[in-house]
Amino acid sequence: MFKQATVHRMMKEEEHAYLFQYGITSGLWEFREELAKFLSARYGEKVHRQNLILTCGATHGLQMILTTILHPSGIIFIEEATYMIALDMFKQFSGMKIVTVPTDSEGVDVAAMEKIVRKEKSRGSWTMTEGKPFWAMFYTIPIFHNPTGVILPKSKQ
Repeated sequence: MFKQATVHRMMKEEEHAYLFQYGITSGLWEFREELAKFLSARYGEKVHRQNLILTCGATHGLQMILTTILHPSGIIFIEEATYMIALDMFKQFSGMKIVTVPTDSEGVDVAAMEKIVRKEKSRGSWTMTEGKPFWAMFYTIPIFHNPTGVILPKSKQ
């Protein structure tokens, strides 16, 4: 049965062995198309498959963001307590600076964060490019924060 199915896929559907090649780096377009439909229906805004990239998980997605759009000597703002695997991954980018932002019982202290961001931005001079358009990012988990479990209220979003 498996042999017949494989022969069928290779000869009829996959143009002779495409089945055994690496996939498209952004993910299978059929899956991204269905995901775009789902997200569009769920959130009420049009999502295009061309704007979706599949990753092997959250850590892989973060790594892709850091290497593709964030300035190599950029800043990663994180909350005082954060997901340890993400923090460990951030530390591997030695050119980037990790800056801690205070939190309270509801999550990030927005007023303190604004001051810290202004201070850090005034200290650096980044040459933004089309390929690296951001000098900083803020890593947060607003819903069921790991490790605190806090849900950031809408008033702070």
